Amino acid sequence: MNQVVSAPHTLLRKVELYSILDQICRTLELSDDQLEAARTSYEAVAEWLSGSTNPLLRHIDVYAHGSAGLGTTVRPLGREHFDVDLICKVLLFLASGAPAELKKIVGDRLKENKRYAGMLEEKKRCWRLNYAREYHLDISPTIVNPDCDNGGELVPDRKLREFKPTNPRGYKALFERRAELMPRLKVTKSLAAQDQATVEPFPHHGSSKGILRRIVQLLKRHRDIHFQFVTEEVAPISILITTLAAQSYEYCARNFAFDTELDVVVETIRLMPHFIDRPFVDGRRMYVVANETTVGENFAERWN
Repeated sequence: MNQVVSAPHTLLRKVELYSILDQICRTLELSDDQLEAARTSYEAVAEWLSGSTNPLLRHIDVYAHGSAGLGTTVRPLGREHFDVDLICKVLLFLASGAPAELKKIVGDRLKENKRYAGMLEEKKRCWRLNYAREYHLDISPTIVNPDCDNGGELVPDRKLREFKPTNPRGYKALFERRAELMPRLKVTKSLAAQDQATVEPFPHHGSSKGILRRIVQLLKRHRDIHFQFVTEEVAPISILITTLAAQSYEYCARNFAFDTELDVVVETIRLMPHFIDRPFVDGRRMYVVANETTVGENFAERWN
């Protein structure tokens, strides 16, 4: 990448522009009231599931994953509902059992609650609770993956015929380690070396989430706008965007020095396609964006 230091006025404009993008991302996030409502519902659902008389549900592990767990939530575009993803890991259900039975156990328990029964919607891989004009909780049943030494799990596939590997907790831990990386920024030295008046950046409110989370939020909103009126299911899923952004960000943070945060954003996005693998499988060129925290999960599976 270009290592030439920009002129002071250009650096200041880049700093201000990144501050504006950061502020835009703040407006995309869920409000404190929305987050509190989702937290309350999450805790109530977890308590209801664990209070079942079914011995399998007496030993479960419920936790939030997806954008809520990663801190990359983006308010939905053109609709009122936002989604919160939950995992319900049934610890005593064995991999030799039927995936459809696992899903049925969780669904039957939700149907026992009169309130939840009226809100419940069955999806291909999860159960959804729709809270009127607010949000929905997607509850995905999983089990322990005995073949993964990294705490991985197994989730029923869309047709409920087999279990597929996944690892939400391992993925979150890896993402957080990457988000904590601090790129080397030259802007402070460059500006200090010049006898120039200072210009205060666009104001921030609250603590920053870091550059990587902002990149993911911007890309998810870009995706939403770009595919807003496309009826086919071709928009890249959030986990695909998040994974490529995180891999590219880590590479940039470890290998380059940048003038400003804005340069980090631009270079990270520019290099993202380089982290899509294109192996040959049975003579056919495939797309692969692997889950690095377990074996056998390809986030780009739909592209094939």
